[in-house]
Amino acid sequence: MLIIYFGHSFAQTDSIFIISKINISGNKITKNKIILKELTFNLGDTILCKNIKKECLKSYENIVNTSLFNFVTVDYIANGENAEINILLVEQWYIWPIPFIEHADRNLSSFIHNKQWDRINYGMFLAIDNFRGRKENLQLKIRLGYKEQYGFLYSKPNIDKKQKHGISIESSYFRQHEVAYKTKENRLLYYRNDDFFVKTSYRATFEYNYRQTLYSYQKLNLQYNNLFVTDSVIILNQNYFGENKSNTEYINLNYSFIKDKRNYIYYPTKGYYFNPQIYYKGLLNKQIDVANITLDVRWYKPISKKWFVGQRLFGKISNNSEQPYFLIEGFGYANYLRAYEYYVIDGNNSFLVKNNLRYNLIKRQNFKVNFIPWEQFNKSYFEIYLNTFFDAGYVQNNYEIVENNNYMTNSWQYSYGIGLDIVTYYDSIFRIEYSINKFGESGFFIHFGSGI
Repeated sequence: MLIIYFGHSFAQTDSIFIISKINISGNKITKNKIILKELTFNLGDTILCKNIKKECLKSYENIVNTSLFNFVTVDYIANGENAEINILLVEQWYIWPIPFIEHADRNLSSFIHNKQWDRINYGMFLAIDNFRGRKENLQLKIRLGYKEQYGFLYSKPNIDKKQKHGISIESSYFRQHEVAYKTKENRLLYYRNDDFFVKTSYRATFEYNYRQTLYSYQKLNLQYNNLFVTDSVIILNQNYFGENKSNTEYINLNYSFIKDKRNYIYYPTKGYYFNPQIYYKGLLNKQIDVANITLDVRWYKPISKKWFVGQRLFGKISNNSEQPYFLIEGFGYANYLRAYEYYVIDGNNSFLVKNNLRYNLIKRQNFKVNFIPWEQFNKSYFEIYLNTFFDAGYVQNNYEIVENNNYMTNSWQYSYGIGLDIVTYYDSIFRIEYSINKFGESGFFIHFGSGI
C-alpha cells in the first residue's frame, strides 16, 4: 500500500515555498475534495523549505489512513519559490458483493481450540466503500448459520462543505440457536436448541461525528436495543437480563473523543492514540442502570531503523451496581490478554496494559502479479515483523458468585511471548504468537489485526 517519494529542492532551507499547484492523479472514483481534505496545507499556502518534506509526509500518512488507496505517492517539485505538489494514487477495490464463511467464536484461536465446527456463519455481504467517491459507506448483510443477521448500514462522514460533520445509521436483526448464559471457571457455558431460536435481538443506531481537526474527532452515538431469550435461558440464569426477565428494551447513549496521530492506524510504528469515552446504558429501562467511563491510550515510537516499541493502557470504571449478566464484560471479548484467548474474565471495572517490542525482519517488499489485469489487485506488498510482548490486566467484580469459581476475577493476570506479524495490502495483518500466561499455560495463537 505505501510508497512515498519526496522530490528534491535546491532552495535555501530558510526560504519559503508557495504551494503553487496540487496535481492529483489515479483517483478514478474518489473526488479530489476528499484527498485535499487530508493535506496539511492548501493551495497558496506558504511553507518553510525545511518543513516541506515533513508536511508531505504527514499528508501522505493522512491519505493512507483513509483506507481508500492501495498505493500512495506524494512528491513535490521546486521551481524557485514555488512548489508543485504531485499526488499519485492507486485506488482500492470498493465494491464487494461476496459470499462469506466465518467462525462465530470470540476469536479464531478459541474457535480452533473448541473444535465446535457448527459455530460457522455464512451468507452474502455487499459493501460499497467510498460510495459515489465521497468516502461514504453502504453495507447490506445477510448472514445465516450459527448467528443469523439481517443488517443495513450507511455512513456519510462529510455532510457539509468543510467535511467536518458526518452521520451514520445502522439497523440489524439477529437470531441464534445457541447463547452463552453463564461464566463458570472463566469459561462460557452455552445453551442450545436446534428446534427454535433461543435468542433474538434488534438494534438501531444513529451516530453523529465531528472532525474538529485533521487528527481530532468527537462522536455522539444513540442506540436502541430490544432483546429476547427463551425461558430455558432464564431458568439457567435468572440474572441474564435481570429480575428473572426474558425480554429487555433499552437505549444506549455514548460520547467519545478521539485524538489519533498514528502514522498508520492499522499497524502503527509512530505516534499516539487517545480515546476517552462516557456511555450510559439503560435509558427507558429502570432495571438497567449502567454508566461507564473508559480511557484508551496507545503510544508508539521507533528506537532505531529496525526496532519499534508500542504500549497500550486501557481502563474502565462502572457505577457500583449489580449488572445483568449480558452486559458484564471484562476481558476475552473486544479486549483480551494474550495467552488467555480461551477464557473470559467478567467484571464491572478493568485495567489493561500491553507492551510490544518489534523488529522489522523484512522491510516492505513491493511486487506485481502480471496476469491479473486490475491494478486494484495486481500490485501488492508485504512486510514482516518479529515481536516480543508482555501483557497485564485486572478485572474487578464486586458481585461475583462464589460457586461459579471464576478464579481469574479480582486478581492480577499477566502473559508474555513472542510473535510474527505479516503486514500486507488492504490493511491486512496476520499474526501468529506463542504466549504463556500466569498459570504456565502456553500455546500458539492466531489473530488478525495489530496486537496493540
